[in-house]
Amino acid sequence: MKTIETTKTMAMVRGLISDVKEDVEFLFDRQDYDDMLDECYPEFKLGEMTFYPSDILKNCDPVAYRCGYNDYCDGELEERGTEIVCSDGSLYTLEDIDDCELNN
Repeated sequence: MKTIETTKTMAMVRGLISDVKEDVEFLFDRQDYDDMLDECYPEFKLGEMTFYPSDILKNCDPVAYRCGYNDYCDGELEERGTEIVCSDGSLYTLEDIDDCELNN
């Protein structure tokens, strides 16, 4: 019986983590991240063409772009506070999510 309960609990926790991560994506527009990159780094000019840092990173190294975006979201969450309200009205903290990920 405990194995079934543990399996259900783990599935619920995985679902919760997935839902929270999706909700975090909606909190932060990628354009905000792109604007931050473009403000922090200079444009690259080649002849008459101008390339923005966000476009260069997004197109040349999409993995680094996603990692940077995730770091940006983490920083924004910490700056705004550690509480996250999901679309279903549930309230979680970053510590709750970290604890769930560590225990899985």
